[in-house]
Order: sequence, then C-alpha cells, then structure tokens
Amino acid sequence: MTVCSRITAVACAAAVALTAAGCASQISALAPVSGDNTFKVRTATIDVLLREGYALKIVPTCAQQAQAVVCEGTTMDDARITVTAPGKGSTTMSVMVGDEVVYDGSVQEIVDAAAGQS
Repeated sequence: MTVCSRITAVACAAAVALTAAGCASQISALAPVSGDNTFKVRTATIDVLLREGYALKIVPTCAQQAQAVVCEGTTMDDARITVTAPGKGSTTMSVMVGDEVVYDGSVQEIVDAAAGQS
C-alpha cells in the first residue's frame, strides 16, 4: 500500500466516523419531533411558566416515573416548580409553583398555542 493510498484510507475512515456521529445526533433529536410524551410535557411546562411570567433558575426537567410524568425545577426566587401528568399519552397536566396551581389542563392546548395553532 502506498503512502497516498494509506492517507486516502485514513481520510475515508475519518469521514465515515464523522458521518456516523452526525447521524446518531440526528436520530436522538427525533424523539422530541416525534412527540415523545415526556418531552411534550416538559415543553408545555416551560411554555406555561414563561406565559405566566416566571423567571426560571432551574428549568424543569421531566422523567417518567411509574404511572406519571413528573417535572421539577425552581424559579429565580427559589419557589419549587412541580408538574405532574398521567403516564403514557398524557393529555392533562398540573403545574404548581410553590403551593399555587398555575395551570391545570390540556398539554396539547399549550403545545398548539405555542405553535400558533388554534
């Protein structure tokens, strides 16, 4: 194998590795686009909080826990944010800041409103 063919082989291998890495990141980004339930609840949670004028210190993160999606975060004034939604196919959610319920309703309505749909 000549020096040129070795360099070409190494360059091709590097290009394949970069392409594969790019595909992996694109595949992982498809979950939010495809409507992953936990992501949808998190998106709606953030939209509700911003719509209500809350400044976020720790943006809520959400996780599937047994039969529910649970999200937690804090506001800039250290009020605890707690969100609960039924497990699979969540259609409703309850958003609490401290002891106050700031939203109790449809997840899809919030997502649609943010997308400019009625």
